[in-house]
Amino acid sequence: MHPSTKSRRRLRFTLLSMTLSAAFVVAPIVASPAVADGPATYPIGWAPIGIFPRADTVWASARVGLAIPNGTPVQIECEQEGQAVSSDAGTSTIWDRLASPTGGWVPNVFLATGYPSWTPGVPRCVDLDAQNAAQQRLAELSTSEGLYDRAAAAQWARDNATVFPHRYSENCTWFQSHALWLGGGLPETGTWTEDSHNLFDLTSKTDVFAGGPTKAATLADALKNELVDDGYGTLSEPLDTSNPIIPGAKLGDLVGWDWDPKGIADGFIDHWFMITGFDASGSPLVSAQTNDVVNQRWQYASTGQPIVDTKVVARAYLLHVTW
Repeated sequence: MHPSTKSRRRLRFTLLSMTLSAAFVVAPIVASPAVADGPATYPIGWAPIGIFPRADTVWASARVGLAIPNGTPVQIECEQEGQAVSSDAGTSTIWDRLASPTGGWVPNVFLATGYPSWTPGVPRCVDLDAQNAAQQRLAELSTSEGLYDRAAAAQWARDNATVFPHRYSENCTWFQSHALWLGGGLPETGTWTEDSHNLFDLTSKTDVFAGGPTKAATLADALKNELVDDGYGTLSEPLDTSNPIIPGAKLGDLVGWDWDPKGIADGFIDHWFMITGFDASGSPLVSAQTNDVVNQRWQYASTGQPIVDTKVVARAYLLHVTW
């Protein structure tokens, strides 16, 4: 046989093999794109007669609603581990929680997500539920019982903690007074104002003619007395500074710290934080000046150290605004 004939036969054989191989390649399932800013959407797959969502991540658990036909797009809220289930796509312990109005759980192996494991962009249910719980708690703790706008006060404090001009070397009370006035809507009084001519109330006696801030607007303990005496708030007993949760705390309340470097508990408030958020566990986050901080953990200094470790004596109090 001529060498060129052998070469042509090898070429035909190679081309035939490539053709047969290509015929048996399974094209990947392309999932529909996730819905922007909402649950991801993917079709039911490998379920010729449809599939019933389950009440739990167990195949034998109760069926929820009607069977979903094969190929039907469904919205996935989140994913979590459950009972191992098999389909023609394989075996997996991942289950998907469907969004309303469908609801219920479907094994991941019956969803054509295009991925053999966790679906990118779909949150874990434990994380999503924690986030939703935190948002619900924040909504509850943001509710204003009276005229004080808690959410607006907290928003003002967050927005201005790093940009509000420092008038004093210790600016915490001056800052919080403005958060309460401009954000929360608390009215200034004759003794708690930024424009007074009363010699006995003024922070600086040199302001008696031009007018200036009062002690209650600039000094931490004076603000405490003003708010409590005017019926704007109530002061708690000393807080348990080892417990990150503050019972009864709400958005827009103040956390006051009494510290003294000489180790003497003098009973005077030295610093104010405003509660401007909550973490997933319900622990308050605070914003403040003198050291400008935004949504910092309430038990900690701006250096990241626990306040009780940076001061010889450190007691904390909740001033709950009731106006």
